[in-house]
This record gives sequence, C-alpha cells and structure tokens, in this order.
Amino acid sequence: MTRTDLGRRVASAVVGVPLVVLAIWLGGLWFLAAVLALALLSVAEFQRMVGLHLRSPLGILSLALAGVIMANAWQGGDHTLPVLTVALLLSLSLGLVQARANMGLPWALSLVSLLYPAWLLGYFLLLRGAPQGREWVLLAVLCTFSVDTVAYFAGRAFGRHKMVPRISPGKSWEGTGAGLVAGALAALVLARLLGLEVAALSGLALGLALGIAAVMGDLAESGLKRSFQVKDAGHLIPGHGGLLDRLDSLLFTIVVVYYYRAWLGA
Repeated sequence: MTRTDLGRRVASAVVGVPLVVLAIWLGGLWFLAAVLALALLSVAEFQRMVGLHLRSPLGILSLALAGVIMANAWQGGDHTLPVLTVALLLSLSLGLVQARANMGLPWALSLVSLLYPAWLLGYFLLLRGAPQGREWVLLAVLCTFSVDTVAYFAGRAFGRHKMVPRISPGKSWEGTGAGLVAGALAALVLARLLGLEVAALSGLALGLALGIAAVMGDLAESGLKRSFQVKDAGHLIPGHGGLLDRLDSLLFTIVVVYYYRAWLGA
C-alpha cells in the first residue's frame, strides 16, 4: 500500500468513525436510518460483486426484503420466522417466473445477499434496542476497530509469516496475534468506561472472542472476493474499498456481542 492509499485510509477513518459513534449515540430513527442505508448499499454492493443485475426483478426484490428485515429487527425481531419464510418463497417464486437456463444461481445469490450482509446488520438494531444497547454497540464497534487497526499496522511492521496467503495475502500471524491482544484489552477497558457490568476475566474472554470473530469476518469476505475474482467489494470508501470491506469484521463481532449479552442476561 502506498503512502497515498494509507493517507486515504486514515482520512476515511477520521471522518467515518465519529459519524458512526454519533449515530450509535443518538439512537432512535437516526440509527435506524444509518443501518438501513448500510443494509441497502451493502446488498447492492454484494449483488454487483457477484454479477447480479440490480435492476432485475430479483435485485429489486432483494432490496425491498432487506428493508423488511431491518424493520423487523427495529421492532425487536418478533417476526423473524415469517420474514425469512416470505423472503424464501417470494424470491424463489420470482426466480421461477423469470427463469432462463440458470435460474438457480441468481436466486441463491440474491437470497444470500439478504443473509449476508442484511440479516447480520439487523443485529445492530436488535442490540441497540436492548437495555444499555448504546453501550454494548459502542463496545462491539470500538473493540472491532481496535482489533482491525492494531492487526493492520502490526502486520505491516512485523508481519513475516503469512496466515492464509491464498485467501488474504496481507494477513500475517504476527498482525493477527497483536489484534487479538488489542481486542482483549480494548474490551476490558471499554466495558469499564461504558459502565457495563462485565467481570475482568469475562471481559478479556469477550475481547478474545471478538478478535477471533473479526478475523473470521475479514477472511470470509476475502474468500468471497477471491471466489468472484474481485479485488475490492466496491469503491465507496477511499482507502478501504467498498462497504463490505469495512463492515466484514463487524458483521461477525456484532453477533458475538449480542449473544454474549444475552448469555449474561444483561
């Protein structure tokens, strides 16, 4: 990565991180609008990445259903099973109506675009609506940023041993290890600062789990890009690529924090 690319990456973070924190802090319709926008843009980005046509009936239906998924999450996820059932039946029916020789693959990919990323983004709304939801979402986001940032810079400085070069050539064991340590410490510190009742050992365990989830989320998205032979999911964020290139870790870590909180009964 050149100095120019690094500068763009830092500039995007300087602008983007405060906006993300502000949306989480404000909550309410502001947060709903932010997550809904991310969901629609991410679904569109995913479909472009895998070669689907956004203006096709399946593409339009996927965007509409992504909005329904967000609305369901905003209401607490009370209608999860009906929403998924309707999404499955509608998308399959529409796929049959417009079927040509290869109906199966476009239909499957359009359905996947609802599960990843739209369905996972819904966890932001579910968690934000829980008691102390603002604090829990902030912990998830800031801890993930800590993992990604430390892993990136440590990998550039000290990375010698490639982790999975066929999937992510830039990821090293040294950088990943530094990111896991950063995640554990960040979770412990943030839990205290945000007033969350998390025991020290439990906080360290949460941070380690978040670090692992962040790495897996990053590798999962890298694997998808490799499968469809694209370098970046998109070009929306200077220095980072597309939205999915920035959200990949968060899509996994938000789920970990959601169920960790549920396990605590907090």
